[in-house]
Amino acid sequence: MMTCCLMVMAAMGYAQQWEIDFGDASTYTWLSQGITDREQNAIFFGKSGCDKTDCYPYFIRVDEEGNHQSYVLGDEQFHNLNKPSMVQMEDGNFFMVGDVEKSAIYAIVLDSDFNVLSFKRYDKPEDAHSMVGGHLVLDYDGTVVLAGSCNYETGNGVWGRHYFCRFDNQADTIASRFYTPETQPGILAYEYELDQLLLNPHGGFVLLGAGINGTRSILRFDNDFNYMGGNQLYANRRQFSDAYSDHWLPNDQLLVMGRVASFDDPYFESIGLAKLGLDGTMESIERFYCNRDTMLLTQNRCMAYYNDTTIYGAIDCKWYLEGPSITRVCLVDTEMEVIGLKEITTEASDYYAPGSILSTPDGGCIISVMEYHAFGENYYHGKIIKLSREDFNPIPCSVEELPQEAIKALVYPNPAKEKVTIDGIEAAEVQVYNGLGQLVKTVRNSNEISVEGLAEGVYLVRIMDAEGKNYVVRVMKE
Repeated sequence: MMTCCLMVMAAMGYAQQWEIDFGDASTYTWLSQGITDREQNAIFFGKSGCDKTDCYPYFIRVDEEGNHQSYVLGDEQFHNLNKPSMVQMEDGNFFMVGDVEKSAIYAIVLDSDFNVLSFKRYDKPEDAHSMVGGHLVLDYDGTVVLAGSCNYETGNGVWGRHYFCRFDNQADTIASRFYTPETQPGILAYEYELDQLLLNPHGGFVLLGAGINGTRSILRFDNDFNYMGGNQLYANRRQFSDAYSDHWLPNDQLLVMGRVASFDDPYFESIGLAKLGLDGTMESIERFYCNRDTMLLTQNRCMAYYNDTTIYGAIDCKWYLEGPSITRVCLVDTEMEVIGLKEITTEASDYYAPGSILSTPDGGCIISVMEYHAFGENYYHGKIIKLSREDFNPIPCSVEELPQEAIKALVYPNPAKEKVTIDGIEAAEVQVYNGLGQLVKTVRNSNEISVEGLAEGVYLVRIMDAEGKNYVVRVMKE
């Protein structure tokens, strides 16, 4: 159906960066999801074909050096499979689901080379208006759980409710539950589409999804899919929508990335980070401010959890009516501080959107990005890009960016062996991060920082003055 070419680029920092081109102007290829298999290979998947109405499931497996192989699930019965989700089971096989024309769910078991081992079709309930594919998790007992949404026609329009299915490793259902507008109380969702399914650390499941007016809801279900309650989440009377999260933080919190918009002016948007609690609490911060006349944000977003301190997140930004779109890949810590930024853009297409992002064992990440035109030739193709930690600009968007000569004068000596001195400002607090994004030293009310006990390498030094203004400087320890 298509060919992929590998372009190896010069090494940057301590990890090599590379790019893989997939698709071309004659094909439609959209890699919207990604997982990491047990051999630490990245697997990106979506669909590919002549155009968006003539597609088949498509997979690319990539190792950390950029060696890759593509696969197409070309059987006619899988034609135009939408909203794919996939997990790797305990036996090493893959379990994949998707919907066809919003009328049925296909459950597919694949071997390591993506050959079909088992396939089952599950039609929507007779009283449902439509049924869409959802999200999969591998439960603690080794079974696969799917959560999605069915839409039902009511006197007040079409309203969405959740459904759950539990499968064995042959794609047979062990248990299922379909909620309707009459059987599930609590938070309503118009034309509901689920954002995220996660295992609850206390047992059962948590759904992150859309609520009234586009705000977030966090809903809880037990192991038998009984509804245990939920909360509507607001951010100071501002919508927090199109959110995505990956993994739990301590204290039963999720760190999510999404869009923040005013109820009064929904076109004035910014990119936000938030901590969502199981108890309905929400702590949010708007990190990237966007003027309604200069920037629009789309719904593409993804996150990848690296370790206990850092998370990669990606979202695409579109300059209003002019210029290319930008995929921003951010490195954030669990306190919602942005400690690195990388912008990926192209002049060739109207949009350059992230599909999925995965962390790598060396502390970097792999991201799939798609190019497409909103008008004229509406084709989709793109790249899979490997980024190292040092590819990220250490000047976060939330701090003042200094010219290079000012940075050199601010902290000296640089490189340093024993200590560095901060000049020109009164430092209220100084934080030092290592190459993995881990906080290794904090100094308060002092303009001298000892680096004598630190290992050799590059460190990111974050300085906050008495007025709360932040500066970030790279320091080399010899």
